[in-house]
Formats: sequence, structure tokens, C-alpha cells
Amino acid sequence: MGGEISKMRKRFGRVLALVLAMSLILANTSAASATDVQADVTEPIIEESVEDAEVEEIQTEQKEELAEEIKNEEEAGALKPVENKEESQSEAKEQAAQEETVPVIAKELRYENEDVTVVVSEKEAGAISDGTSLKVVPITATDDATKEQYQEVEKQIQEKAGKEEKEIAGFLAYDITLVDVQGNEVEPNSSVKVSMEYKKETIPEGLSEEKAKSSDVTVYHLEEDENGLVKDVVDMGAAKQVENISATEKNEVKKLEMVTESFSTFTIVWKSKWSEQELKIQVVDMRGKPIGTAASCNLSANQSMNVKDDIANKIDVPNDYVFQQAKIGKSFEKADTRIYRLRGTSTWGKIKSQYSVSTEQDDWKDVGENTVYFIFAQNATDLKTIETEDTAKNIDIALYDYDSNENLNSNGKTAGLIFHGGTGERYNQWIGYWKNGEDYIYRGKADSLAVQGIVERQLRDENGRTVSDYIHSDKQLYPKLRVGSKKTLTQLLDKEHRVASGLNHLFVKDNNGYYSYNSAQNYAYYNSKNKDNKDFVVYDRPLDRGSDARGDFMPLQDFKEGKKSYYGMTVGFNFIQPYGGLINGQPMMFEFSGDDDVWVFVDGKLVLDIGGIHGATKGSINFSTGEVEVEGVVRTSDSGITGGIGKSTTLKNIFDLSDRTFDDYTEHRLEFIYLERGAGESNCNLKFNIQTIPKQGITVQKQIDNYDEGAYTDVEFQFKLYLENQNRPGSYYQVTDGVYEVKRSGSARGQILNLKDSGGIFKLKHGEMAIFEQLAQVGTKYYVQEIGMNQDEYDDVKITGSSVTDEYGKIDYSQDSTNVIVQSHKLQIGYNPYIVFHNRCSATNMKQLMIKKELQGAESSAEEFEVQVKVGGTLYKGEYKSNFTDGVKSTENGKIKIKPNETITILGNVKTSDGKKVGFPSGTSFEVEEINYDSNAYELPLYEIVAGTADNSLTEEKASGKFTKDKNANVVITNRKKGTPPGGDDTNDVPHHKYIDYLGDGGENRQTELRGDEYYRLYLDAKGIPNVEPEPADIVLILDYSSSMHNEFGNSTRWDYVKKSANLAINTLLPNYSGIDENKKNHIGIVWFDKRANEKNIKFTSDKNALLKNVFDMKYNSGTNYQAAFWNAQKMLATSSGRKQFVIFVTDGEPYQYYKNNMETEDNLASDGSDKAKEAAVEAAKLFKDLDGFYAVSVGKDTGTSFLRNDISGNVDATIRDTIVASNEEELEEAFKAVLGSITKQIGNVTIEDTLSDYVTFADEEGAVDLIERYDNNHDGILKGSVENGRKDSLAQSLGLAVNTYRYNKDTYDSHADIKNAEEYGGSYTYEIDLNNKSIKVNFGTDYFLERDVVYTISFNVKLTEKATKEAAEEQGTFGDANTDYPENSTSSEKKGLYSNESASITYERIVDGKKESESKPYEKPVVQPCDRSWKIIKENEAGSLKLEGATFTLKNDQFSYTGVSGKDGVVKWIQDGKELTSQDIEAGTYTLKETIAPKGYLLSEQEWIVKISVKGAKPEITCEGKKVELERDENGAFIMKVKNSTLYELPSSGGNGIYWYIVSGVLLLTAAGMLILYKSRRKEVLGS
Repeated sequence: MGGEISKMRKRFGRVLALVLAMSLILANTSAASATDVQADVTEPIIEESVEDAEVEEIQTEQKEELAEEIKNEEEAGALKPVENKEESQSEAKEQAAQEETVPVIAKELRYENEDVTVVVSEKEAGAISDGTSLKVVPITATDDATKEQYQEVEKQIQEKAGKEEKEIAGFLAYDITLVDVQGNEVEPNSSVKVSMEYKKETIPEGLSEEKAKSSDVTVYHLEEDENGLVKDVVDMGAAKQVENISATEKNEVKKLEMVTESFSTFTIVWKSKWSEQELKIQVVDMRGKPIGTAASCNLSANQSMNVKDDIANKIDVPNDYVFQQAKIGKSFEKADTRIYRLRGTSTWGKIKSQYSVSTEQDDWKDVGENTVYFIFAQNATDLKTIETEDTAKNIDIALYDYDSNENLNSNGKTAGLIFHGGTGERYNQWIGYWKNGEDYIYRGKADSLAVQGIVERQLRDENGRTVSDYIHSDKQLYPKLRVGSKKTLTQLLDKEHRVASGLNHLFVKDNNGYYSYNSAQNYAYYNSKNKDNKDFVVYDRPLDRGSDARGDFMPLQDFKEGKKSYYGMTVGFNFIQPYGGLINGQPMMFEFSGDDDVWVFVDGKLVLDIGGIHGATKGSINFSTGEVEVEGVVRTSDSGITGGIGKSTTLKNIFDLSDRTFDDYTEHRLEFIYLERGAGESNCNLKFNIQTIPKQGITVQKQIDNYDEGAYTDVEFQFKLYLENQNRPGSYYQVTDGVYEVKRSGSARGQILNLKDSGGIFKLKHGEMAIFEQLAQVGTKYYVQEIGMNQDEYDDVKITGSSVTDEYGKIDYSQDSTNVIVQSHKLQIGYNPYIVFHNRCSATNMKQLMIKKELQGAESSAEEFEVQVKVGGTLYKGEYKSNFTDGVKSTENGKIKIKPNETITILGNVKTSDGKKVGFPSGTSFEVEEINYDSNAYELPLYEIVAGTADNSLTEEKASGKFTKDKNANVVITNRKKGTPPGGDDTNDVPHHKYIDYLGDGGENRQTELRGDEYYRLYLDAKGIPNVEPEPADIVLILDYSSSMHNEFGNSTRWDYVKKSANLAINTLLPNYSGIDENKKNHIGIVWFDKRANEKNIKFTSDKNALLKNVFDMKYNSGTNYQAAFWNAQKMLATSSGRKQFVIFVTDGEPYQYYKNNMETEDNLASDGSDKAKEAAVEAAKLFKDLDGFYAVSVGKDTGTSFLRNDISGNVDATIRDTIVASNEEELEEAFKAVLGSITKQIGNVTIEDTLSDYVTFADEEGAVDLIERYDNNHDGILKGSVENGRKDSLAQSLGLAVNTYRYNKDTYDSHADIKNAEEYGGSYTYEIDLNNKSIKVNFGTDYFLERDVVYTISFNVKLTEKATKEAAEEQGTFGDANTDYPENSTSSEKKGLYSNESASITYERIVDGKKESESKPYEKPVVQPCDRSWKIIKENEAGSLKLEGATFTLKNDQFSYTGVSGKDGVVKWIQDGKELTSQDIEAGTYTLKETIAPKGYLLSEQEWIVKISVKGAKPEITCEGKKVELERDENGAFIMKVKNSTLYELPSSGGNGIYWYIVSGVLLLTAAGMLILYKSRRKEVLGS
């Protein structure tokens, strides 16, 4: 029985345990379900009621029994495990796939420089070992470190290409290696990919586009052995290791990709097929004119050819041509080398052409790009003549004929100068071939050398004497031998030997002013049989009977006649040394090449000595540099003659000049003596561009002496010419009819005019000359007048010229200084052919040309534009300055680079004697034109000439006009970026902006710490003007410190206010410069005066502190001396150059002292009467010249104001003259402000004002808006304060008011980008906030001028008001103006919103035309965005863990009633008249909110709330029992109020499984209880039984 009971007890225990376990599981499942739905419901805590040991025992027992039962059930088949095979397999496959697709990252090495990026990457993992790095070295010919390697690479790849019958046109080489961590070179473990990408499409330097385009591009790899030596050059393209080469149509490489297993040198090569070099041959006549078609000749390797036998004789030419010689050169004119042989030579398979200058020696040289000219001479058939120049009036030509029989006796008519060309006889040693009977080498290679010293260095008359005037002498002059008989060679040039003189038409003249005759071009012949004919016959071809192909010059024989070799020729002319020795901008030259003797004398002195019998020899005289050159001269030891001039000398040495050449505009005469004595070849090449003048004419020139090189002006000066009446000696008449030529000195040709067309008046510009030819007989007297000269503009008159030295002519002042007549003395035709009228341009007549560059729509300091300037109709050549850089620059062709905001000052070519003043004379024309601008980027340039700065202004396609006497010419060129609308900020417009930043977006804002959804910060800025960089100025403050300055003036003394005003001027004119070049700053100088003015002065400086200290230290003294003050100021201004100049003159009385003369000494100081002091002051005032502004300020009473205005200011030469009376301190302050504003063009007394709209209000740094309660101690709604030197008062700090500054940048100004890094303003300002009218006003001071190019920005905080609702925004329909967003803000610009301001403006004062004007301009209007002001009531339980459905509320007042019901989410939805509403639909008003029905199972809330809605759609203000309810914000920004309810009983969480599992658990527990009762009952029965 006991065992049965025990079994039954165990079985019952197991069942009971199972039931209890199931109950617990179900209970926990129910709790878990509730937890899943409401995460904030805590898990149940199970209280232990059983001892731990008992629980452990029960658990152990239960485990054993449960295990036994499970085993029994498995054996019985009751429990079988189920496996989903498909799912398991799928998971396995997915896992395997994931394992297989794990990416392997390939290694990649990179190199980059400014040209190319090289990347080496693995094709297979592990190809590049860990720790490996890439090393790339570009191999170039210019780098010393790689130069030798470059040469070796070139050799290797050329050999490689040569084997392929290719040539390397160009290549790029790189030494590419891999290195390990120790720096050792390593190779990859397997193939790697190499890519090279160029940042700009490229070809090798020096490779032409044409050559590159025709080449093939590939890669050569110079593979190396283990010792680093090249073992092979691999064409990677042919080996298919190059995967890709990306190139342009021109074969410019962009990118290439290749594969390699090793590294060393890689070259990208451009290779093309070898071609035999075609030898360029020209077949020409003696002048270089082609006869037939140009030929070519292909030379085989190592084949040598004789130019005559192998080539020339096989060239097909007309029958009348005979081969002379072959020459080589870049052109026919430069083909100076005679050649005899040609051959081909092979290098890497390439055939090169070479030439030799000998018939036997191996002196081969490459032909290269030269041409070989095969020269043929023509026989006398079909001869034609050419047109030549008429030079009879200005060039004297004579021919002489000699006979060799005269030479048999050294004492014959030629005095031992031998004319013979034979051999076998002894000749005089100076003839150039022989010495002491020995045959010199001069017949061979050195046969062109000259022998110097045969004649003396001075011409002589027939008696062997020198003459006083070699220029105008009417005597025949001769050379004199220095050797042999040492006789004057009178017979050489006597009438017996003279064939003819006065010959003409030998020379041709080109457009550059060169006269020339070249026997290699044209044969010239004079028919001596016709004595009446003076003209040469010049043929269209040369004649050559010699062997050097230079063309014979045998002027005494016809083309078809036999040789006549002994002759002479002289050429002589008077000439003018032009300015700088230049003709048409090129050096004035005399050049000769030929044989035999040539002696050139200038003004009777030997200059060019090419004596002796010799071959063609060159010589030249450069009248610009003064250099004299002879190509080759026999050494003294060989010639036996000493005292030669030498191979190279100068005019300075010959004439003992102070300068390198002759003075400008001086007259000279050149004599050319030419002899042919050698009886062999004869040639003559004579060329000169000398400015000849007719010896029997009159040449009048106008010269402004203080014009510099390149100076041009088209101001015309008027002249009259008078001749003596031959019938009435001593009586003169004006020449009113006659042809003359006007041309510029140094020009080749001029303009032919007639006096009758201009009423007998001829006009000349500076540098021009009028040439009258043979108006009368030689010896006729004449004089010239210059009429109508303005001596105020041109002074220091003098006349120079032929036999006239520094001659002051007769000056007639009978009319007035503006109509002066200047007359020369009586001169003679033939003796005084050339006169020059000299003037100096006066200092007051010098003006400069200012050119400014402006842009619209873009601005870049790096961008350059180009202008071309003409002055006087000619491209400007001279100096200019820039406000961007120091120093002076120059242009040779009028072209000048200019950048935006840059001002170029064209300095001009006229200078004062001290060189301090430069410019152009009034009346001179100018043109300024922009050239080469980018028409794709910019519209046509716009030209402007500032009003009043030029006469005859035109601005259509260029800016042109004439300089005035009063002002510098000012040109402004504006370029407008395409796509930019016309217009833009005017120079004096005041740029200003307003913008806004939303402080609720989490963005950065350095001006405030305030953040929040309802806060914004407003910004209002203004830029200091002018908008173009002003020209730097030199300003002199002339300050009276006499004893009367101690007089009372307002609350202080005149002296105190004058010093205060001086400080104002210094601070205004010298702002706090930072990063500005010294030459761009203003400079101030101070002249203090009492009875003297030179003791306390301070020179021009930009040192503000030094100036302020000077003012601070000054004490007043006694006396008033205007004269001394003005003198000192003028001395100070004399040190200024190229800058604007202003004078501010401050005094309180009329002058009393003065100096009796121009010496500032005590002995010279006078105090004997105010009238004399005034007179001295007026005369001193007149010495001010060309000021930009003169401002006289009278301090105190009106005494002397008329004198100051009329006599002082009225006599000052200034663009602006103003006199201001200041009888009190306010007027003095206003006077200085007016003066300073006039100088700086800046704006002052700037006020920025903003009146807020209804949608925002002021907020402090804490976000508070109750500013009256917080800060308004006076309770009037006005908050005032000031900031001194950047130090804020406490009110400004609390309010968050800020003023910031930054430097203006046009590219970023409209985007406001620079405000983020702006600095706190370090100056002073006042502010006023009117809380009643919601306005703020900031003033920068009545005496403060906004600094140019500085942006001043005020900013402050605002908060949205209740009226800033979405409904209001929809109703207003307003949009923010463009560019009204703070950087990175996006709430305003062109966005719909609510205006932040009712109005906003900037008001300022400035000086316009000397008068103060006040202006006001509005700001843009930013908008604010209303935040989400919707509100909700949410119903939930006390724990906040459950949202309660079914609660009902009423919201009502006397007018409106709304019903609200909570939904499943606890949110109360409002209903009115059956229509569902949102909180934004509830009308404005004060309501009572009550809960009328509680959710089921919850107690009804007894609270009552007061809800105040100020504006429909606004956020409500809710109170409960007098306390404000703080509303929360949900994730969408809506305001929420939570209403909580207490439960009647505890219910499961809403949304769970209800009470289902609780019921199940209860049933199970009841079952267990029943079973326990049954168990006990059965136990009793068993025990009872």
C-alpha cells in the first residue's frame, strides 16, 4: 500500500508540476506579449515563496522524471524530430556563396607630378609584395641629373628604330621601379598593369604637330640584365603588352595602359619611316631669281659629287646662261658660303646631305635645312632696264677713267698709286697684293682683306691744306697718300680723268628709305660718249665675266663690250643726323661691299678705310650706334703700313665726340671715293638709308628739344619763307608758290605740297621738315619765320642749322605771348641749306594719359587685357606706370597689358629740364584701343573719356581725343562678361545688402550663440566707396599756427579745433592699411607756418602715428606768412610724381610777413605792410601748377575771405578750387568733412536703419523678447548705447548686437561668403533700438568716412512672433529678394515667406561737385519661415505607457465650441458641427478645456485648462490652475500637451492579448486545486481502508 501511495504521489506531483509550469509559461507569455506591444511596461517580478533548497530539490526531481518520460515517449514513437532539408540546404549554399564572394582588394601604387599620374596595380593578388613602393624618375635632356641617361636612352631607341627602318621623331622617357622598405629595387611576383595618365595632352618638346601627326606612337621597354645593363629594347606595342593608348588626332597622348613583369626604363616613342633626305636645290641667276623650276637631288650613302661636273652641267637651263658657282644658305641673300662638293652619309639607315668648301679636304658639314643655290650668269640678250631714283638734287655722282700706262713711273700723274692687274712686276706695297716682291696668300683664301693707312685721315684741297667748312665747301677735296710719295692725289680726281659729274639714276630707293646699287643684281653703264646725258643705264640683270659670281661693276663699258678695268667713282651728299640716328625706326647705315679701294670721308675725316687691291670686302657705318666695321684688314706686319683705323672703331673715337655718335638734327657731308685698280674682277654693292638734303635747297625743321625718344605730336606750327629780291638787293618777298616735300625726320618719303594751296604758309609738326629744292640760285639770301607761337605753351626759342650754331633769332613780341613771331637771320642758299627752329614745351603744357580698366559681371586680378596706344598718330614708344606695381615700365609698340581695376599712366615723351615732369603737349591727339580681347567671353569694349579731360572726344570703336592744357586725359575701358546685363555698379554707387540666417538649422554662426526654431539673425551691410581703386594722392596740409589761433572758438580755441580737424584729415586720408603697397597709399605732408614755414614741417609720409604726433606736439607761435607757406608746399609737391596732388590751406588771418626775395632768411624777412605781404602771397600762389584740388579754409571771422577766395584760390592752377569760411566749430568740422569727402569720394555720416515687420521682434542672446522689462530702465521703450574703439557696452553684448568688417571681394560679395570670417569692427558707433516701433538705428559717426573696399555689417537677433503663421504666409504671398540668404542658409532667397522688415535703409552724406549731399537707399527684403505651430492633446495613462482611446473633451468660449475625441493613438481630433478640424482651424480667442468622458477603466480628469490663441493658427498659451503649461515638441515640430488618467482597476496593456491567457491560467490553477482535493480525498480513503 505504501508503495502504491508513493507511486500515486509521484504521479500526481508530476501532473501538478506540469500544470503549474504551464500556468507559469502562459502567464509569462501573456506578460511578454504585453511587453512587446508597450515597450515601457516593466517585466513582472516573481516573488519567491519557497525556500531555495526545496525549489532545487523539486527541480531536480522534475528533471529526472521529465527525462524518463521523454525517453519512454520517444521509444513509443510519440515524439519524432522533423527536419526541413530544403531550407537547410539553401542556408548552406547561401553561406558558401557568401564565403566565396568576399572581395580581395588588389594592391595599387601611385606616383604623381604636375604632368602625369602613374599607377601600378596587381592583375593577380600577391603580385606586389607588402611594403613595396613605386619610384618614377622622368628622364629629360635638360635635367643635369638625367642628361647622360637621356642620351643613352636616345641612342638605344634610335638603334632599335633603325633596325626597323624607322626614325624616332621624339620620345618621353621614365625610369619606373619598385622598391622595398629598405630602398632596394624589386620586381613584381607576376604581371602587373601600368597606367600613365597625362593631365594635359602631350607630345615631346620640339616635336612639330605635323611630324607627330604622321608618326606611330608605341612604348619601348629597355629591359635590363642583373647588372643593370640594357639587354634588349622591346617594342611593347608589337609584343602586345600595350593594352591601350589614348591620343588625340594630332597624336597627343592622353593615357596609356600596359602590362609588364619587370621594371626599368620605359619610353613612349613617336616613330616614323626613315626617308632619304631630299637635298633642296635652287637654280638662280646672279640676282637670285629662279631660272626654271627648283630642283632636288637624292644623294646615296657615301657618294661624293662635284657641284659643277656632276650636278650643274646636268641642270637644264636656258641656252644663254652659264654656270658660275654653288653657294649654300638659308636664303639667297644669306648664301655666303661657296661649296665645291656634295655627298650623302648614312646614320641608322638615314641619309644625310653634306657639303664641302674645298675640292679635296674632308671638311664635310651637314646641309641641314639650308638650300644649295646653283648660280648661272646670263649673256647679253633681250636686255631690259629698271626704274631708278632721281637723285640729281641731293646726291653728287662722278666717274673717272684711268690708264695703266700712267703707272710705269711712281712719280706719274697718279703719284705712285698703281693701276695694274698683271703679274710679274713689282708693285707698291700698299696696293694689297704684293710686298717686297713676295706673292702673299691674299689671292687665295684671304684675297678679301683690305689694306688700311694708304691715305691720310683728312681730305685736303688742291694745295694740300685742310679747309674750315668741309660740309659746304665749294672746293674739290682730295685724299692724300700716307705712303710712297705722300702726295695729295689731285690728279686722281682732276678734270682730265673725270668722265662726268652730276650723274643721276644709279640708285633705286625702297620704301624703307634705302638707296642701293648692287652689281650682283643689276649691271650699270654710263655712256660717256653722250656728254649731255647724265643718266646711268641700269639693266635688269648683272654681268659677270669673272669667277666669283658677284657681278661686275664696269660703268664705263656697255654690257656687250670688252673689259675696261681701271676707273673711279665718287658719291657725295649732305645729310641730317636724325633723332637717335634712326630712319623709320632702324639705324641709319652706310654699307659697302666690293673691290678695290674705298675711302669714305664724313665732314672731311676718313671713317671707312677699305684700301688696296682686294677681293669683295665689306664695310659699314652705323650712325645710330656710331660703330664702324670692316670685314677684313691686312695686319700691319704684313702690309708694312702703320696708322690704320682698324677693323672696328667708332665715330666717337674718330671725331672725339662726347656721345657715341653725332648730335641729333645736325648737318654733315659724306664723300665716297671708289677705285678699281686690280684689272681683274670688279664688283660694287653700295647701300645707305641716309637722310640726304639738297645742297642747293632749303630744309626747315621743327624740333621740340625736351621731347624724348619716340616722342610724337600732331600739333602743327606755322612758317613763312622769304627770299631776297635779286632786282632789289636787301628787299625780301614771301614765297607763296612753290612745291615742297614735308616728311618726318628719319622717314623715307614724305608728302608733296604746294605753298599756293595754303596761302604761302607751310606747317610742320615736331620732328618734321619741309624741303624746298632749288628755289633760287646759289648765294641767294633768305630767312624763315615761325608765326603764331604760344609762348605760354612753348618757350626757350632758338634756331640752329647749317653754319648756324645756337643762334637766337629775332623774336617779335609786338602782339602778345600767345601770338609770337620768331625769325631767323639772313641766310644763303648753298651755304645754309638746313635750319632748325627749336622750342621747349613749357611745364604747364605737359599732360598725361590715364587708362583705367573696369569689368562688369566678372572680376579677376589675374586676368590680363591688352590695349594699344597711339599718340600723335603714331604707336606710343615710351614709359608708363601702373597703380598695381612700383617703378616704371616701357613699351616699344604702344601695346600695354592691363588688369581689372588697374590704372595705367602713359607718362609721355616731354620732360622738363630737371626731368621731374613728363607728359604730352596740349593739342596732341591720342587713341586708345583694346586689342586681342576674348570675344567669346566678353562683349565689345565700352570706351569712356571722362568729361572735361580731352578735346574732340570720340568713343565709338576706340577712345580718341586731344590733350587739353588743363587736365590729364582720362580713359575708362569697360568689358562686360557675356550673359551679364548692361549696367552694373556705378563708380560712386554704394553697394549694400540685407540678408538673414535661420538659427534653428544647427548651422554655424560666429556672430551669435543663440539657437532655436523660432530665431533668426538679420544682417545689413554697406561697402565703402569709390568702387574703383582711387589714384593715390599726395596731400599737403598747410596749417596756420600763429598766435591768433589762441582766440576763443566755441568751447575751446581755434588752435584746438584746427588740430582736431588735422587729426580728422590724417585719420580719414590714411585709413588702417593692411597688405597694401606703399605706392598705393595716400601720402600726407604738413607745412606749419607763422612768420616762417620751414621749421616744423613733416615731409610726405603714410606714417599716421608720426603725423598725429607732429600735430599733437605743435604749439602756436606768432606771425602769418602765406608766401613762405606756399613756397614750402611747392617744394614738397616737387617731390611728387605721377600722383594726384591736393593742398588744404587753413588760416585765421591775412598775411603780414613776407620775404623780399626768394631767399628764406631772417635778413630777408619783412613785416612792413600787409599789402606787400598780400602781393607776395598772390605771386607765390601762382606757382602752384596742375593741382587736382586746392582748398582754403578760413577759421574764425569772415575777415580776408574775399582775398582768400579771389586772390589766393583764384590764382592757383587747380582742377578744383574752393574757399570755405568756418566761423564756429560746427562749420569748421563741416568744412573739413567737405574737403576730405571731395578728395576721397568716400561716404560719411552713415546710418543703417531697420524697422521690423509684425512677424519678428528683437531677441537678446538668451532668446528673451521682453526687452523692456530686462533693459529699459527709463521705461520709455528706447534702448541706446555706444561702442568706442570696438569696446561694446554691456547692453550691446546682452542684445547680441554686432558690427563686423571684411575686405570687399566682388566675386563673393553678393553671396556674403566673407561674413563667416569677418572681424569684429574695431571702430566706434552709436545705436538706438526703439522697442515701441520695433526699429534699430546704427550710426558710424558724423565725422567718419567708410573705408574704401571695406564692407561694414551690422547684425542682431530676432524671434518669430505669434503672427508668423503658415496662414499668414499664404495670405501675404510674399517672396524673399534674391541673395538674401546667409552663407549655407536656404530660407529666404526667392522663397515664399514673411518679410522680416517693414523697411530698411542706408543714409549717408558725400561731396558732389564740392557740395555736401545726403542720400538714402533701401535694402532688400529677406523673409522668415513660420515654424509648425500646430498643437495636439494626447491622452495617456499615468505611467505614460499607454495611449488611451475614447476620451472626450470640450473646448469652448462664449463664441465657439469644439469637441475633441481621442483615437487609438491618444491624439484628440477636433469636431465642430460634424466636421473634423485641425488645431490650425480653431479661431483665435481664450477657451476653457475640459475632459467630459474618460476612457473605459479610467477615472475622469477633474482638471480644467485655459487655452489662449492669440492668432488663428498660432501656438496656444495654456495654463492650469494659474500655472503655465510647457508644451513639448514632437518629431515633426508640432506642440503637444499630454493629459493623463488614473485607472479604475489594473487592466492589461492596450493592444495586447487581452485576458485570454489569464483565463486559461486561472482554469489550470482551478484544475490543479481540484486535483489536489481529489488526491487528498483518495488518500484518506486509502488510509481509511
